[in-house]
Amino acid sequence: MIKKIVCAAIAVVLIAAAVILLPGGLSRLQGGDIPPSPIVLPESTLTEAEIAIPAKDIDPTWTAAKAVYVSLEGERMSVPSIGVSLSRDGRVLTIKQSGTYVISGELQDGQIIVDVAQGRVHLVLAGATLHCERSSPIYVRQASAVRIIAEAGTVNRLSDGAEYDYLDPVYMEPDATIFSEDDLILCGTGELQVEGNFRDAIHGKDRITISDLALGITAKEDGVVARDALLLRTATIEAECGLDCLKANNPAEGFGYVYAESGVFELYPGNDAIQADGRMLITGGDYYLVCGGGYSSPRGLESRKGLKAMRELVITGGHFEIDSSDDAIHADERMAIMGGSYSLYAGDDAILATQLYVGGGDITVRTCLEGMVGEVIEIVDGRISIASQMDGVNARIRALLENNGFDLYPEGTGIAPSTAAMYMRGGSLVVNADRDAVCVRGTMLMSGGLALLAGPEFTGGDPLDCDMGFTMTGGTLFAVGRTVYLPTLTEQSTVSMVEASFAGVQPAETPVCVRHGGQALVTAVSPRQYYKMVIFSSLLENGVSYTLCAGGELAEEHGRIVKGVAPVHDHAIGNFSLANGRAVLAEGGKTFPGTYEEEEIL
Repeated sequence: MIKKIVCAAIAVVLIAAAVILLPGGLSRLQGGDIPPSPIVLPESTLTEAEIAIPAKDIDPTWTAAKAVYVSLEGERMSVPSIGVSLSRDGRVLTIKQSGTYVISGELQDGQIIVDVAQGRVHLVLAGATLHCERSSPIYVRQASAVRIIAEAGTVNRLSDGAEYDYLDPVYMEPDATIFSEDDLILCGTGELQVEGNFRDAIHGKDRITISDLALGITAKEDGVVARDALLLRTATIEAECGLDCLKANNPAEGFGYVYAESGVFELYPGNDAIQADGRMLITGGDYYLVCGGGYSSPRGLESRKGLKAMRELVITGGHFEIDSSDDAIHADERMAIMGGSYSLYAGDDAILATQLYVGGGDITVRTCLEGMVGEVIEIVDGRISIASQMDGVNARIRALLENNGFDLYPEGTGIAPSTAAMYMRGGSLVVNADRDAVCVRGTMLMSGGLALLAGPEFTGGDPLDCDMGFTMTGGTLFAVGRTVYLPTLTEQSTVSMVEASFAGVQPAETPVCVRHGGQALVTAVSPRQYYKMVIFSSLLENGVSYTLCAGGELAEEHGRIVKGVAPVHDHAIGNFSLANGRAVLAEGGKTFPGTYEEEEIL
């Protein structure tokens, strides 16, 4: 429960509250609605054909009568000479014909090469342990596609040595424990452990699909590298890698994309957990990502992000627990979060994109330098809670993001006016920031939703800092802090502004509720102590009496700001009504300090 029982001593302080209307707020100003943002297509641009995973590709069944059985026998292999070529010493098996090959046993130093001009090859690992000291244990030189199946109930292990003799010295390939020149499919309900001691664990130069498999990876460099596309479905992957864990790294012609449909992913990269040089689409799954040692580790110069896409990142569902020494979720160009639940720890920004759209989801940023960063930020739905060491939400010019850790503002670079903007149309936003809760180096426009912005208790920031105008036509915004410096509403705004200025510091976690006729309009619970509170709201109407209440209990599931729900056991600290551009006190303690001049408010 979020709760606070206000004792008598605190109640005296709360009674010493003045509720007034800040200049320019009450009268219903005429003006147009908030214009549309430049963000378009919150959906992924990946097509059905690109993300399709054909059932026949991931079907783990096979026909025993048509299979070729390969036995690993310590220092050599034993296999019938059907469509295969075995080296004289019995350590290198080259598959020449399409078909199904069942591999079992243990080989201390050997290699399986797939070299089929046309056709599909199925490698069934049925309790196989294969090590290759100076090359890839499994090397797909050519085939229409290769499917590696981990047979149900078996544990299979593949590993390589720390040095390679390249079969292709020009391109220095192969360079991974499993290396494929063509499409590669990993499936089956068994377990596969892949150890990459030289460089990568799994490297495919086309498309890699991983389905159902329980896959364990350790790699000196990258875990799984697909050049064109990486498709993940119902897999359980645990990986510990020196560089990236899962990635697609071909940015040309829209390739280099990652699609994750479902599964469980526990990833511990030295750099990025999941990376796409092109686009990334996540529709489900559970993700536990610890990048670069976590948020408390030094950031360094290398990328150490949880989810990273160079062009586009779209998330429609899933559960994410990310602890990153760099950004937790990052897109160089466009990001859309449409659903899912998030618990984020970031040593830098929690969520960053040039264009950032939030249309759903439950996002909790537990610690970060800055919470949400972008040139254009649009919040349409969802529940967002941010705790930040610097700004909570920061809309600023993307090309001027940082210089040695310091913000660069348009007025300092000769670029004006700024095109940075923030739009809030719905959902809820709670920010607890050590600097500005929301900082917009451009324009801010709000037409709906609920926002609770808590700035620092002393100096160094404000609840809302907006350079080029704040327009509000709907929704409710609570701003709390020491001074609550706020930008003047534009003439297009149509909401009221009311300030509660307290005689003493107000404790954190104390619900404050605005009631009308005994019914709760909106309740907010500040995550930190404050001296002043300003309420912007389209719920407040001229000529109507309201009661400001404090104390009591608010259920945890409601969050920190909620409409239409009242705390249990709160009490009135004063009544006010809105008339003639002023909030008039009807009841309250005689110690109300009265009204202020504008400069005293600021």
